[in-house]
Amino acid sequence: MERPADKRQEEQRAALAELERLRHEGETLTGAMAGAARRTVAHVAGHEGDTTDGIEIWGRRIGRALGVLAVIGLALHLYLTYMR
Repeated sequence: MERPADKRQEEQRAALAELERLRHEGETLTGAMAGAARRTVAHVAGHEGDTTDGIEIWGRRIGRALGVLAVIGLALHLYLTYMR
């Protein structure tokens, strides 16, 4: 028959193991989100590709920046139209 103190210790060990697992998953998620943010900024800035043509690089940057502004404008419009 298991004593209450043994059961408590087992529950405590299980809780500590679960906390350690959650801490590790949280670090993994944070790292993944930071990596995605870096890739997004590099994409919008037009840093990918094998081009040395300055006009093409700036055209890509301007186009992508306008796309970001369009998404923000659309989100603001939808919010003001349907959420007020």
